[in-house]
Amino acid sequence: MAEGDAATAILEYSKTWNADLLVMGTHSHSVFEKLLMGTVASNVLKKTKVPVFMVPIKKK
Repeated sequence: MAEGDAATAILEYSKTWNADLLVMGTHSHSVFEKLLMGTVASNVLKKTKVPVFMVPIKKK
């Protein structure tokens, strides 16, 4: 359990655990939402040196 920004917490844990790969689920957001808020997955992608495997999650 961690407090604060999710992307920052994920990046910190990946360093602590010496992660070789990050696996993240991604939701489909509108372009407007991405411009205003960004997404956790996109923030992790921008800041990590570890490969990231993105798994699309569709709403039913």
